[in-house]
Amino acid sequence: MIIELLKIQAHTLYVGIKFSSYTYVHFVQVVYTCHGWRKNAKDTSVVAIGEKMHKVLKCEHVTKADDFVSQRHEKLGTQRIYQYLEDNDVKVGIHSHDRNMSINKLVRDSDVVNQNDSWHGIKAVKSVMKNVSFGPKYLRDKTWSDQLEDKVESVANHFHWSIRFKSAIIRKDEVNQKLKEQEEGVKEYVDEKLKQNLEECVQVYMKSKEKDFNEKIPPKIQEKYDQHIEEWKNDNEKFIVTEATKHIDGKLWADNCVLVIGRPGNGKSSIIRHIALRLSREDKYEIIPIVLSPSNILDYYNENRKQVFIIDDFCGKLVINAQNVDVWSTQIDDVLKLIKTDIDQQNARPGFVKFLFSTNEDIFNDKVFGNRLEELTPFCCKLSEKPLKDHEKLQMIKKYISTEEANIKETMISDEVYFPLLCKISEGKTADQIVKLFRNLDDFIKQDLLSLKDTSVIQFCIITLCALFENRFNDEMLNENFKFATNKEENAFKEICAEFNLGLHKESNRMRLKEQLQSVEDTYVSKTEDYYSLIHSKVYQVAEIVCAQSFINCFIKFAPSSFIAARYRFKSTNVEKNDNVVWINEADTEKRYFNRLVMDLEEGITYSTFHNAQLCNIVYRDKFYSYCKKRKEKLTELLLQIKESNKSLPLNEQSSPDENADYEDYLDFKMQYHFISHKMRKPLIESAWEGYSEIINMLLEMECDIDETDKFGRTALFVASYLNKTDVAKTLIESGAKHDMCNEKGQSALFIASRQGHYDIVKALLQTKASTELCDLDGHSPLIEASRCGHKDIVEALSKSGADISKCDNIGRSPLFFACLNGRKDVANVLIRNNANVNQCNKKGLSPLSVACAKGNAHLLDILIKAKADISKVDSDGRSPLFIACEGGFDNEVDILINKGANKTQCDWQNRSPLFISCEKGYYNIVQSLIKGTSDLINLCDEESRSPLFVACEKGKVEIAKVLLENGAKLNIFDNKNRSPFYAACRSGYLEIVKLLHTKGGATADCNIWGGSPIFVASREGHFDIVEFLINLKSDASKADSNGKTPLIVACEEGNVKIVTFLIESGADVNHCDNERRSPLHVACLGGYADIVTSLIENGADKTLCDIDEHIPLEIARKKEFNDIVELLT
Repeated sequence: MIIELLKIQAHTLYVGIKFSSYTYVHFVQVVYTCHGWRKNAKDTSVVAIGEKMHKVLKCEHVTKADDFVSQRHEKLGTQRIYQYLEDNDVKVGIHSHDRNMSINKLVRDSDVVNQNDSWHGIKAVKSVMKNVSFGPKYLRDKTWSDQLEDKVESVANHFHWSIRFKSAIIRKDEVNQKLKEQEEGVKEYVDEKLKQNLEECVQVYMKSKEKDFNEKIPPKIQEKYDQHIEEWKNDNEKFIVTEATKHIDGKLWADNCVLVIGRPGNGKSSIIRHIALRLSREDKYEIIPIVLSPSNILDYYNENRKQVFIIDDFCGKLVINAQNVDVWSTQIDDVLKLIKTDIDQQNARPGFVKFLFSTNEDIFNDKVFGNRLEELTPFCCKLSEKPLKDHEKLQMIKKYISTEEANIKETMISDEVYFPLLCKISEGKTADQIVKLFRNLDDFIKQDLLSLKDTSVIQFCIITLCALFENRFNDEMLNENFKFATNKEENAFKEICAEFNLGLHKESNRMRLKEQLQSVEDTYVSKTEDYYSLIHSKVYQVAEIVCAQSFINCFIKFAPSSFIAARYRFKSTNVEKNDNVVWINEADTEKRYFNRLVMDLEEGITYSTFHNAQLCNIVYRDKFYSYCKKRKEKLTELLLQIKESNKSLPLNEQSSPDENADYEDYLDFKMQYHFISHKMRKPLIESAWEGYSEIINMLLEMECDIDETDKFGRTALFVASYLNKTDVAKTLIESGAKHDMCNEKGQSALFIASRQGHYDIVKALLQTKASTELCDLDGHSPLIEASRCGHKDIVEALSKSGADISKCDNIGRSPLFFACLNGRKDVANVLIRNNANVNQCNKKGLSPLSVACAKGNAHLLDILIKAKADISKVDSDGRSPLFIACEGGFDNEVDILINKGANKTQCDWQNRSPLFISCEKGYYNIVQSLIKGTSDLINLCDEESRSPLFVACEKGKVEIAKVLLENGAKLNIFDNKNRSPFYAACRSGYLEIVKLLHTKGGATADCNIWGGSPIFVASREGHFDIVEFLINLKSDASKADSNGKTPLIVACEEGNVKIVTFLIESGADVNHCDNERRSPLHVACLGGYADIVTSLIENGADKTLCDIDEHIPLEIARKKEFNDIVELLT
């Protein structure tokens, strides 16, 4: 499209505006470009075709003999030019021209594959624009804008050539002069117009493409998002910026992500919405107001835009949604990578992404959340740590009520957790109502709803519908032809309306409900998108109870399964009074309740039945058992159907062991509501988790498979053994459950009970001859697990049952090894009494004694040595128990081993002695213990000939160096590189040790194998205090190493001005050159150290000295472009 516009505009420009300058032209030399023959070519597309003009004008087809290209889409522009020329009696000549000047070059450059049928400008432009706009450089040294300019210039030049007079016959000589005068002006004008037109076309095209490219959010969803944002803006008018808001805003600015944690009603949602609106208003951020899963972020994220994602009620409103946690945990790293990428590349692209999470404090503190989403911990902001201040409360309440300040203060005694919600509900209330509201929020809402029930039936009906439909009542339901998602939903709607005597077959009743929808928004209901919902989860919680109690049978029949499971209580069970539950008073209603549980089972829902909150009450369990016994045949059938339906589920719904879905890690669930979103649908296993043996017995009577496994290979017996549900485990064992079945990790019921320390279950399993030798995938046996975890009574039970006490895991670790590793003395005693091998090593050669030394478990050493543990046994690195204890810095273990006769001179494979490693690590007390009563050890060197004194000096261990010198350590022991302890101390920069060694006779002039002296290495490493000390000791400041480098040269190389200045002042030769004839001035210029160059010049450095490449310092500075140094040298 751009090509078409460009050509037509250009033709029109020349024909309609500028051809008036050529009135006297009789002949025009026109350019054409020969593209070669194309099959089925029609018309012509070149700008001008010279003597073939008549075919263009007559719209004749071009034949093969015409030998040039035809393209349909340029006919209009070409005809205009030729028509004008013909009308003005101008003859047309022909001039062959370089094809690079053709406008069609732009099309050909696009590399269109099908040149016969796809030679249209729009396709070409798309490809060209893609090439020149993606990436900062498409062609070498050419940015995309440069390339566009080149294209424009090519097009412009082509038109100029098309009208220039190369061999024109001119009627009057003066016209030629006139044309010359005007030509430059015309060319400049046309250039500018062409560029302007092209740039405008390109901008239009690029904007349209950018919009298409950036719009990742479907229009319908974006429309809903916009509705939410508009509602936020209305609510935000009454928002008060608090200290908590500022804190959260600051953290978001710093980290690009915040997780706001607070109680329901304390304003966390309002805060994150306010911040999002500010970002949109001030920084042009795009708000994505609803994020239900990480896939929303990953799908809608656009690196070309500034975006802020709002994840409100993260992982649940009032209770945690475990399935949601699973989904987020698998992708939270991918989500957080987006903000890390933004931080890393904030200078490389225009937009940043920000995430605003909010969650309930109870959800955040839930173990399920903490175990799986710990990556969000650094981004947490707890509102409890930034409580509302009195003046903030005052500002907030004034936004909603007009009470005088003196009366307002009385309300501040309320629980500030709900203060923002209290303020919102206060709007339009009387002073007495406000006082009651702030004293007891739940009771106020309850009484207010009951009052509505009596005074405004239709409004209460709407609130009831919101409660029943889980806060998603669609006003379209009031339309006669509305299609409900399910029959159950339709029946629920009709029954509630019937409860209010609203016959929906009458249009008048429908209209009454619709009319009340607007007024109900002024109470506890708000509208978002197409749905009406209660304004807050706290209100919803109370409304559920009030409405369910008012229409108990209807709610029993149609309420969500989670509500059925959690919020009903039988009065006959004699539980404590609770205002937050729905009470069932009559036996007939209890039966209806149980019928509802059966209805759920018919739909494959097991939660309400087998994770029911009333199961903890034995009276309820008895009633439930009696009901089920009466309907045994029906329930048996339903349980079989559930089992069969699990088998027939698609793989992705079954949640194979390879997937992170549905009920992963459910063994760690601590609360019943963790199972709300869980789809295991294994009644026996779920009941094992609950731990009620009566339910287990009932299910077994109904022919449930006792050995059925979940997706992890766990049986009901395994689950009971893991969770210490002893009665359930015994019931299952007595009923013949297979105890040798293992989960996907190879863990049996005995294994897991032994690891968890459940003695009674272990004992019951052993009585049924459960195998003690079944190991998991790591080779861990039940005995290893019990030993590792320190369960002495279970170790004894397993040992008495014949468990192999020497059986090791896959890397050779025995039960005794694990006991010593974890410091389990009582377990180690049991194992040793049962003849455990105390010298049995793992695959790295570590014995139980060695690993006890490595972990500092001194209390184990005596019993191991008494049991004949080999005190000299070394591991695969040649380390003895004494060496390992010294390496770990365990004083007590070292003393015990020395007293037991450990060999203090036994070295590892690198010939490091226990004393050597203790000196290197800096363990002063151990060094004293080792050198006591021995002289052989003090000068024992490692394989690099480093002595204990050498490493102590190298590591700066002053006190150890002193004690070694006092006990006969030699100063003149050199390592393989001929470095002395004195040299090592100078190199590492420890002046105190240097002085100590000097007083003991340390030589200041001893050099390494490359001729480097102590002052040389101190100058190179930048230790001024040591250089100063050595100069005062008359060290030679000009002594060169084997490369000819002096201390001054290496100080210049490192750019150390202070040392350079001091060495010069101390008489160092400023013109001494190294083996490559580089002087200090050469190396200073090479490094760009202007201060050093200045100092050298001021002290007589020769600027004319040449290095081995015949370069003087000035040439080096010029080559490196150090202009300040060049000025100093010239």
